[in-house]
Amino acid sequence: MNTVQRACFELVYWTAARTIDAVKLSPSHVGKDGILTFIQSKTKGPAYIPWNAPLPEFAASWQAERETVHLAVENLKGGFTFLATSNGKVRSHKGLSNVIADAAKEAGLQDCTAHGLRKSRLTDIAEAGGTAHAIMAWGGHKTLQEVEQYTRAAEMKRLISGAGTERNIVSKADHDTKIANSLYFSMGD
Repeated sequence: MNTVQRACFELVYWTAARTIDAVKLSPSHVGKDGILTFIQSKTKGPAYIPWNAPLPEFAASWQAERETVHLAVENLKGGFTFLATSNGKVRSHKGLSNVIADAAKEAGLQDCTAHGLRKSRLTDIAEAGGTAHAIMAWGGHKTLQEVEQYTRAAEMKRLISGAGTERNIVSKADHDTKIANSLYFSMGD
């Protein structure tokens, strides 16, 4: 928990910040309302992340995860930013990307990147039932079109795994096609 790699991973994943922004994040970005707010370098739009504020309903089960990121960055105390180097200097965004990629590689994970952590958080929001506007706020997107990839994929999963599938006799765990066929044909009578 108290490694640089873990702190970098946790902060990028929790905030869904791009590395160019994540390296600049600090306690000064957390308002009195408990919302971590920053202006993104790429879009010039704001991103809003619940740092100490109550979690939105879709993220209510993420409290332990939020506590983990707080503990991880607390262990790097001493610099102006959450992810300061051991000398207290602001970490470079390329350096942050390398820390995450190298740690993933060392753990035996392939193709894991800082940008993948961002996409994963935004996907989590969509799959947890967060609205497109929630994804926009957390990810700092400017348009609904930008978040459509997350909501579309989450909706497709919901369509095939929701309560409607419970009525589908063929999807029962035993997959007994004789029973399913007999019920299907008897319903047609």
